[in-house]
Amino acid sequence: MTDNHSSSNIKKGTIITYITQFLNIAISLFYVPIMLGVLGQDEYGLYALVQSIISYFLISDMGIGITATRYNAKYIAENDIDGQRKINAMFLELYVGIAVICSIIGLVVYQYIPQIYHDYSLESIELIRELFVIAMVNLVLTLVFKIFNAIINAYEKFVFAKTLILIQTVIGPICMLAVLYAGYRSVGMLVVTTVITAVLGLIQMFYCIKKLSVKLKFGGFNKPLFITIMSFTTFVFLNSIAHQLFANSDKIVVSILLSEASIAVYAIVIQFQIYFYNFANVLSGFFLPRFTKMVKGLREVSPELMTDIVRIGRIQIIIAGLILGVFVAMGNPFIIRWVGTDYHMVYYLTIFIFVAEYITSCQSMFNSLMQAMNLHKIRSIIGLISAIFKIVLTIIFVRFWGLWGCAIAYFIASMIRFIAYNIYYKRVGIDVNFFWKNVSKPLCSISAIIIVLSFAFGVIQYYFAVNTYILILALMALYAILYCVLTWMFCLNDYERELFGNLLKRFLKLIPYGRR
Repeated sequence: MTDNHSSSNIKKGTIITYITQFLNIAISLFYVPIMLGVLGQDEYGLYALVQSIISYFLISDMGIGITATRYNAKYIAENDIDGQRKINAMFLELYVGIAVICSIIGLVVYQYIPQIYHDYSLESIELIRELFVIAMVNLVLTLVFKIFNAIINAYEKFVFAKTLILIQTVIGPICMLAVLYAGYRSVGMLVVTTVITAVLGLIQMFYCIKKLSVKLKFGGFNKPLFITIMSFTTFVFLNSIAHQLFANSDKIVVSILLSEASIAVYAIVIQFQIYFYNFANVLSGFFLPRFTKMVKGLREVSPELMTDIVRIGRIQIIIAGLILGVFVAMGNPFIIRWVGTDYHMVYYLTIFIFVAEYITSCQSMFNSLMQAMNLHKIRSIIGLISAIFKIVLTIIFVRFWGLWGCAIAYFIASMIRFIAYNIYYKRVGIDVNFFWKNVSKPLCSISAIIIVLSFAFGVIQYYFAVNTYILILALMALYAILYCVLTWMFCLNDYERELFGNLLKRFLKLIPYGRR
């Protein structure tokens, strides 16, 4: 596969992913208020709680998906077809085994749900158990089909993979609204999710078999290879545990220490955090196969690769800065108009988390780089220690400050983890000084632009009532335009001006005015 073809796939995949993110947010603006209205705050909180519990089962993937992508990319680069067939059979067997183990653990958890949530009503406990069973079926299907997604990513068929996600983003909410209005409520929503998982999994499987000519070769267990893979996977798994603990532990803590209504409030905060993370870090998700082929098992980063990493980091800061700025400037009136005054705390809690995500977004691709270089072990341990520290901090802070404690703990733990990561990167030979020399200027400049524009838009809201969707969206668009102009003038280098300039020209060609 040529570099040009690979770059083309990444660019097209990136565009499709951004379209998906835009649609996901736009659909949520319409869909979530309806869902809240139909389910009510308490049932929505229970629905979010079950999703959070299941997210912990997803770490049972053990990082095998990432490992499968890395080793497939390695065998593709070496043109070792037989080795690839054997290793994919091994990965499928591992996934089936994990699905069986998860099912057994799920049965145990199911039995203990009444004891864990003993303060909840009997009706709420029964709903949690019913939702949990359906979610477990969805989990098993997800695990069984995961190997095919890993293979598709290794071949860098990002257009196909991201198009499936785009279809899921559109079809999912439409089907969920249908079952909601049909009276099936949260149970119907999870059934829809499970059916979509099964259909998309089958599509991926047939794509691998028919389009990529992927075959599995069972038998002839390779013990040394298995030990090597599990050694790599163990620490990818550890990183997955750390990520899940860091990202989802808040809802569990809130569900135990605070009310069901508090779960619903913080669930929206976390939903915003997911949107931010996914949108700001789109680029980093494409580079594990490419990094693996570039480093070829070496534990060093060439100057050319480091330059590419800096470019990715700067672009991610620009994107993250736009999201943060729009939210700080217009998030408060939007949330009040969207879900009502009962959720007014969402705005202030989300800002704490967004600021942490904004600062750390510039280095999100370093995780893939460490995995490609097989230097991810210590990084995973740092992540796990940080996650445990954050949970302890959250429990302490929530007892004193309620939901504010979650957001403050998230920010503090994120910053400590970020500093620790950078110390480690430097120790393993990554030129962190070069990275920050080239990234710190746009980070500071964009931060200043956010502060100035947010203050100006705050003045507008002080003197004028901003309470309609049309006015809110118009001001968001105005903010985005001003942000782009100021960023172009004060933050971008020649490469970035050329990149964004070409994207703008292509966009203008798509509209009638641009073709005249």
